Amino acid sequence: WAATQSDRTVKAVVNYGDEELAKAARVSLLDLSGRTLSTQQLELVKGLNAIEFQTSSLGSGLYLIRLENPSKTQAVKVALP
Repeated sequence: WAATQSDRTVKAVVNYGDEELAKAARVSLLDLSGRTLSTQQLELVKGLNAIEFQTSSLGSGLYLIRLENPSKTQAVKVALP
């Protein structure tokens, strides 16, 4: 999975191919201190799954996008301009 950013949004894209894994997922935007800024629930389907977070109210700097489901938890860093 990957995360990309623009001036006003961060987009997380999850490539889901293993239908044996849990489909329910939570994707969160966090600051580097671990504070959750926004969370969205996602029901994964086979193929690419995209979710966007509005970031226009956030300052520039590093943030984390965290993907959690019963099968795995992963995080990637994104830099906002």
